[in-house]
Amino acid sequence: MSVAKILIADAPIPWPGYGSWSQRIEYLLQQYDQNVFDYVICMDSKAEFVSKKTNRINCKVHSNRLMNKVFKWWRFKDVKRALVKINEQHEGMIICIMDSLRTKHAVWHFINEMGAVQKTKLVYYQCGFSTYLSSDKYNKFSEGIS
Repeated sequence: MSVAKILIADAPIPWPGYGSWSQRIEYLLQQYDQNVFDYVICMDSKAEFVSKKTNRINCKVHSNRLMNKVFKWWRFKDVKRALVKINEQHEGMIICIMDSLRTKHAVWHFINEMGAVQKTKLVYYQCGFSTYLSSDKYNKFSEGIS
């Protein structure tokens, strides 16, 4: 059974500036032949991506205010396109989302839209500052997280 292991990050990887978690991920992908991700879906990066086994999929952040208001998940359309393509090639997906509640909600929406809920495990990784949520926002946040 082919299960795709995917990391989704709002930051470019490698990050051209300083960022602790992005540097850790970059180091992991460069140094370990048996790394844990098949795909990294991240914001567009011009920097060279060095990994023997991981495919980077660059996405653009679409920031048209009108389109983002009319179509809730429009800014993440490149992420959706990448997930649809990966979903077609694999029997299952394990998706780790780094540090973005908005991205988590969009990805969960796309997973439902694709009918891939039963074959997807969703992991959310928060590093850095804690996110304090009211109980109703927490319930919405935890929806779909494995």
